[in-house]
Amino acid sequence: MFQVKVLYVKNLATKATEEIIKTTFSTYGEVESVKKIKDYAFVHFKEREEAMKVCTSSQSYKGFVVN
Repeated sequence: MFQVKVLYVKNLATKATEEIIKTTFSTYGEVESVKKIKDYAFVHFKEREEAMKVCTSSQSYKGFVVN
């Protein structure tokens, strides 16, 4: 559990592309990849600390809901 570096992001707008999601979350650190499936996505960060920054900053970020 302490090595998890992937965030599950839900309730995405249809127009939210993988590139938009990557750009948005890159403000917290290096994003290795994004996989969008319908209205949710998995955001893979290079470092766990970077993923944790998103979780501790807010549950909602520019229209994205992070769980």
